[in-house]
Amino acid sequence: KIAEALSILVVGIIWCAKQDGPSFSAPVLVQSAPEVAPISHKSKYAGVTWHPRLLRWQVHVRDPDMEALLSLGLFYAERDAAQAYDCAMMVLEGEDAAVNFPVRKYSRTEIATVERSMFDDWAPRPSARFLGVYKTRNSKMWRAEIEIFDKKQFLGSFNDEEEAARAVDRSIRSTGADKATQLRMLNFLEETDYFDDLWDEERAPRGGSSRFLGVSYHQASGLFLARLGRRHL
Repeated sequence: KIAEALSILVVGIIWCAKQDGPSFSAPVLVQSAPEVAPISHKSKYAGVTWHPRLLRWQVHVRDPDMEALLSLGLFYAERDAAQAYDCAMMVLEGEDAAVNFPVRKYSRTEIATVERSMFDDWAPRPSARFLGVYKTRNSKMWRAEIEIFDKKQFLGSFNDEEEAARAVDRSIRSTGADKATQLRMLNFLEETDYFDDLWDEERAPRGGSSRFLGVSYHQASGLFLARLGRRHL
């Protein structure tokens, strides 16, 4: 499937390279582009694993009070995930904890921020399965929230984690955001979420030079480039 997807992407780049350059008649919507999925899905850092469905790095540590795995969230960058794990381990085991980077790298503020997220009764504890879903330490309810166009919107509380995730998806689709932005944020993709034959009428994300994920326009060469992480295809 990966090879097929890359083939389609390359064909699209070749077609786009023959055009006069990017021309988007519709206004650009706001959303910065995160790092694209890495080549390898096995992390070199302790405590970091790859979420194959959400295409994000994830971190878990064991909650000493509740004897359960505690999610520290989902991360676009593998290094950010590793640093979150390090801070959590120093909270739990002190400066002698086995960590990925030297202890001196971390400030007290960084460690304290992670500690609050772990033990504050009201701090959001992100879902390990879905984007936009979290719960607090003193509640069994799952909460749904989206942050888009630099604004947060609380969507409600739910008994079921998946129900909260589907509420997130409904709200994202209702925003009218560009396809690329929605594809990054949705938990359950449907056929209509993907680009179709009218792809050239779609808007580009804020700060992006292409409508598509993993594609950017290189002004100097006049070509569209495909990237996977930091690697040019």
